[in-house]
Amino acid sequence: MKKFAAGLALSVFLCSLAPVAAAVRDLNTVKVGDIIPAFKGRSLTGEEVDVGALIGKKVLVLSFWSIYCKPCVEEISSLIRLQEQVGAGNLAVIGINADSELGLARIRTFIGRFEEFEKRKINYSLVFDEGSRLGKLLGVGFLPTVLSVNLKGQVEKIFMGFEEKSEPEIFAGIRSLLPSEAAGGEEAAEAT
Repeated sequence: MKKFAAGLALSVFLCSLAPVAAAVRDLNTVKVGDIIPAFKGRSLTGEEVDVGALIGKKVLVLSFWSIYCKPCVEEISSLIRLQEQVGAGNLAVIGINADSELGLARIRTFIGRFEEFEKRKINYSLVFDEGSRLGKLLGVGFLPTVLSVNLKGQVEKIFMGFEEKSEPEIFAGIRSLLPSEAAGGEEAAEAT
């Protein structure tokens, strides 16, 4: 009888997760095909990052993340690899940190420790989302969320959550947006 009760309780719990999964998806109001608005943010070092100036010039990868989100932190290494493989010529990766309540100093400390531990520098722009302004502007509430934005400024794909095994699929989706001469990354450079 105890096994039956435990099985029943587990079944009820698992069934209750379906509405939670739908609710998580609803945290993001951004949709594929949406045009992203031109916006500016401040990097962790204080420089202005003008995303509006990049629209139409580069494929954008906008990654919303938090230091307290394990998949977000794991995704940082993946985005470093993407930027290394594709280069900065036709691609701009921008990490948008959603920890405004922690303060900029705490995020800088985290980044320093991350780079020291990983023995590599983050090679893309990091923007501090003061007051969650950018998350609200772009309709992102779930972390991690990556928006791939084509040269027309349209959201082409939305990646929610992160698992390293999905990296090839994510990279392929982003590479498909690049002008053909840049899609191959290093191979294209070697051919010229």
